Amino acid sequence: MRKLVWAIAIFFVCGFANAVDSAQKQIEDSIMNLTEKHPELKLIRVFETTTNNYVVEVRVPDTMELARLSSPREKNLSLTKKWSALVCTPEMKSIAKNFSIAFLSVRQVDSKGESYSTAICH
Repeated sequence: MRKLVWAIAIFFVCGFANAVDSAQKQIEDSIMNLTEKHPELKLIRVFETTTNNYVVEVRVPDTMELARLSSPREKNLSLTKKWSALVCTPEMKSIAKNFSIAFLSVRQVDSKGESYSTAICH
């Protein structure tokens, strides 16, 4: 009986780990498809912060503008809205829904990894 319980437990744990890996891979694939259409977009990394919460880090030309300028708030909001519309696609939202991702955000980072802007996709 103990062996059966352990076998079931291992099955669920391994199955959940594979689902998490699949979610991350699908997010990465979705962003990589975007980079083919928009070469200015560069995927830095995708990572899970806590269970079912993901962050996608990207670099786009607007990041450097945000880094150089002490732009007014309206300009920063405008730039964030522009690039988040590019990245937070229906496909990304579908991936989040299919894998029951609780929180999916995308943030712009500079070459040092400093975050300049964040958008919530799901």
